Amino acid sequence: MACFQLNESRMMKINMTILAKIHSIAFVLLCVVLPCSPSVAEVPVWQPWVDASAFGYNAVDATTALQAAINSGARTVYVPNMGTPWIVTPIFLASNQEIIFESGVLIQAKAGSFIGQQDCLFKAEGKSNITLTGYGARFRMRKEDYLSLPGEWRMGIWLRSCTNVNIRGMRIENTGGDGVYIGEIPESSTPCQNITIKDVTCEDCARNAISVVSVVNLLIDNCILRTTSGLAPMCGIDFEPNYNTDKIVNCIVRYSIIEGNVDHGIALPLQQLTDPSGQTSGSITNCTIISNGSLYNAYGIYLSHYLPNWTIRDNLIVNNYGYGMYQNMAGLQTTVTYTAFYGNIGGITYHVTRGTGCLTTVAPLFASADISSSDYMYLAKVNVPAILLSGASNGGYLGARPMASDAQACANIWQFGKGMPADFNHDCVVNFLDVVMIANDWLVSNNPTP
Repeated sequence: MACFQLNESRMMKINMTILAKIHSIAFVLLCVVLPCSPSVAEVPVWQPWVDASAFGYNAVDATTALQAAINSGARTVYVPNMGTPWIVTPIFLASNQEIIFESGVLIQAKAGSFIGQQDCLFKAEGKSNITLTGYGARFRMRKEDYLSLPGEWRMGIWLRSCTNVNIRGMRIENTGGDGVYIGEIPESSTPCQNITIKDVTCEDCARNAISVVSVVNLLIDNCILRTTSGLAPMCGIDFEPNYNTDKIVNCIVRYSIIEGNVDHGIALPLQQLTDPSGQTSGSITNCTIISNGSLYNAYGIYLSHYLPNWTIRDNLIVNNYGYGMYQNMAGLQTTVTYTAFYGNIGGITYHVTRGTGCLTTVAPLFASADISSSDYMYLAKVNVPAILLSGASNGGYLGARPMASDAQACANIWQFGKGMPADFNHDCVVNFLDVVMIANDWLVSNNPTP
């Protein structure tokens, strides 16, 4: 267990006035350990968490309850499984808050309500320190309702000029635009920063599973991005700046499955930048990029330019309808290493240097093609060519991990009782240390440094 130390400089500044608030701390600790009665919870001294259903859940339209919980200022908002969907109109996120969606929760876009051109299920602009955790939860829009409209901006999650955002565990489906959109407020010159998308499935989105327009420090980890169709570009991930001032810096894509999108699996059309080769950086590693490009004979990975600051290795790029990897610009060629190409109908690579460890004749065998399986599109454990099991740059598997992530088990421990954030330090253990940390968090929140 990691050691915990109170901030020494903070403790030195806490004076005797804090003693007058001990009764409030005791109240908080009791509410963490035992559920508060409704009469007590109506007038909280300070609440580290709130239950969104307590704000007046309505099965016909739950917007008011969910938005009120978010607007409450609570550090954590718990969205319980009510047995019926949370039907909502556009929801706006707040800074300094985590929203935990209980397993089984369905956040459903209300029919006929997303008619504004940029109406999104969840939207944040200029916000910071947001976490959305939803292992076993689903965010669902109504893609078919928007295809006859200019619906490409109806995103599942919209982030512009946001900092420190974590999106974890949920399935985002049937969106009118992207599953997740990451960009900046126009003319702000403020890209998103420090964005993590982990253990997320984006399925059947209309435009892209994930669009990346402007960001510094992005991690896409252990995600499934599949079956995008409806409105161009229709890629798994589309890194596409709008202006020369946009940033595509330190973007990491790893351990992800990108499958069945009707255009490119991963696209990097960077022509809006003055110097795409020098202005962008990132990596694509340990991904399985499979069966993309059915509509346009598109590619597993598409590059508009030579990208020397990108690392592309340890991937499986198979059965795509065009080339496995394609660079549009002639001249200097981007290098790919330790990657297996197989069955790509248009060809193996074009204007790309296949470096150390690349394979072109070895057919992969997958454990399961069932999206509900934890082994979906991962390498089989038996009867698979040995080189695929040890051909990565570190001697391990090529492509996505062969076994499902264990992150969900930890996330489930993180919730107990009525959704209280019991595991405050996210170490997968609930103990007195978490209570101490909640108390310290209260002190920091209520006694800011001058």
